[in-house]
Amino acid sequence: MKIPMSFLKPLVILVAIVSLGWQLPSLAQQESSSFTASQEQAATININSASVEELVSLTGIGPAKAQAIVEYRDANGQFRTKEDLLQVSGIGTATLEKIAGQISL
Repeated sequence: MKIPMSFLKPLVILVAIVSLGWQLPSLAQQESSSFTASQEQAATININSASVEELVSLTGIGPAKAQAIVEYRDANGQFRTKEDLLQVSGIGTATLEKIAGQISL
């Protein structure tokens, strides 16, 4: 029995649509999670490259603490962990807890 091409072509398209339909939720979920990660990254301030002006926007960080962060970074190199901020004069555990979600490395 020979199947006419006019019937086969729509069938192939339908199979392709159904196959993609099953994959779309997982693709959408992957895109959503990567977007969330990049969005979170964009919403944080990188303490290894931020200026004093940028650091001042962090909760509990005024001009003096921001300047101390920059001076410490210039003297000692990049921060390897967020906890390295505790080495900066004027930054204690309470301040670090306030800004931990606002900063990145």
